[in-house]
Amino acid sequence: MSSTSVIKQRIHQAVAEAVLSEIQSKQARWYYFLGKTLEFQGGDVETPLSNLAYEAQTRNDMIAIKAINAGDVSFVIPRIEWTSGTVYDMYDDQEDEEVTNFYAMDADTFNVYKCLDNNYDSPSTSKPTNTDVEPFTTPDGYKWKFMYNVPLASRNKFLTDAYIPVSNSLRNRFFSNGGIETVSIENAGTGYTQTTTTIVVDGDGEGAILTPVIQGGKLVDVVIENPGIGYTFANIEVESTRTTAVNAQVTTNLSRGDINSPQALSETLATPGTIDTILVTAGGSGYTTAPTVTISGDGTGCVASAVIVGGVVTKIEVTNPGAGYTFASVTLSGNATARAIISPPGGHGKNAVTELRARTLMFYGNLSNEKLAGFTVDNDYRQFGIIRNPKTREASSRIVDTSSFRHYNVIGAVPIQISQFPVGTLVYDGDNDEYEVVSAQTSVTGSTGLVLFSPTNKEVQVGTTFQRLSPSFSFTVGQVTSQNDVVSQIATAAYVVTPASFNSSLYPVDTILENGTKTYTVISNDGEKLLVLPKDGGVLQVGSELNIQGTGISFIIQELSAPSFDRKSGDLLFIDNRLPFNQTEDQTVTFRTVIQY
Repeated sequence: MSSTSVIKQRIHQAVAEAVLSEIQSKQARWYYFLGKTLEFQGGDVETPLSNLAYEAQTRNDMIAIKAINAGDVSFVIPRIEWTSGTVYDMYDDQEDEEVTNFYAMDADTFNVYKCLDNNYDSPSTSKPTNTDVEPFTTPDGYKWKFMYNVPLASRNKFLTDAYIPVSNSLRNRFFSNGGIETVSIENAGTGYTQTTTTIVVDGDGEGAILTPVIQGGKLVDVVIENPGIGYTFANIEVESTRTTAVNAQVTTNLSRGDINSPQALSETLATPGTIDTILVTAGGSGYTTAPTVTISGDGTGCVASAVIVGGVVTKIEVTNPGAGYTFASVTLSGNATARAIISPPGGHGKNAVTELRARTLMFYGNLSNEKLAGFTVDNDYRQFGIIRNPKTREASSRIVDTSSFRHYNVIGAVPIQISQFPVGTLVYDGDNDEYEVVSAQTSVTGSTGLVLFSPTNKEVQVGTTFQRLSPSFSFTVGQVTSQNDVVSQIATAAYVVTPASFNSSLYPVDTILENGTKTYTVISNDGEKLLVLPKDGGVLQVGSELNIQGTGISFIIQELSAPSFDRKSGDLLFIDNRLPFNQTEDQTVTFRTVIQY
């Protein structure tokens, strides 16, 4: 054999950690998508395929996306409960890393324990209950180490019949010499350009260098060129030489995490290189007194004594685990042999995620009275999945805002020259408060209007004059036709269309509409407007005619709002086909997706 190799467990975990980090720091935006309102061909749930053609079909069926936030993803491990009479595996530094049955959760307290000694494969009959820092032995001869307690918030989202959530209490940045390892974009801002934007770090450390990434006038990413050193606090300011560049906000979390929990104490006081268990590999014979146990290695302090029964060494009890060992040998007087089991790097309890060999992430999402573009959608979905970094339809920039903001539909006192206020333009009222043009509309009657976005949720009043600075244009509000709280955590790929006139009863959910060779599906109908999903790349505009497929019934679009994200953008990572499901007023739909790395 010319060569052999092994892929370590840690590489799987490192990939999962990178995914978790980019979600928690908002370096990338992950979303659940929902789609497929019509039945699968043949009626039965079809098996999704991993090819480009099926991906294109899935994108074409997408209706909405909902943000996966930092608290919606967690490491999980297989659910193993403590049950009397079970023989548990034990931690062993020579055991294969794929062994998983070496820990157990108490279903009454939700405490998780790691088994350090299973009394030579004996059944466990005494439930572990201790939460002290040091390992402890139960009456059945098992030795356990308290690892952590599953908090209520994690139980509600991630504890299932198959999995237990796991995390570390103290954040890694506490042990990174005060470097800024991650940042979060709290607000993407508006009006920024790459060449005029810088990031300034003001804190009690030094050396941190952060570089902004700008797309479509928004801050979409921050590159940590140098994390610096010595920070216990840091204020991060996004600065620009443009007066119209405002509201970008970046934060970093330098806190230690939950420092008051038993898990935090266990992590803080964990001792590297202990020998908590010594296994007898051969009991020998002929002993009349217990043999001397000698431990040699690169650490110090380990003390142990042998137990003999019938002239045979049956057990070695560790009275002091010592510290600092990375290798050790055990010598017994006489003909018995034994070997030492050394704790993982950092010590038992230092890093629950690594020590319990977590390599699986669980994603969580739910639908509870969610609205799409103001519509209550009560039709069935048959498909959901995960998409990373989808982009907006109009500006082709990443969707970065995850807050609820106020949008106002306004019509000018005199017709607004829409060409003077393209999408993305910033306008200012008399108090110099900023608004952004997010879409423009022209009805078939000739009325022109804009949809304005207020980052501060300031109300728009009739008679307010808005000014564009460069070039200088203005308009005065003659009418505020509607105002909506739009939450960008959930966005739709459908059009909102207002017919010039129509009989709403003729357009129930799943009605197929046609415009030329393109087709559209009615997703929702509120009696005045329709939410329609393009099925084959169709593009609608004010004045377009939509016909009910196979009939002569049609209407003209009087007003229209374009889809808020581009289904063709982003990385499609996961597809799940299901029996029909939907949300109701008294029913929440919950998604849990488990991905092993």
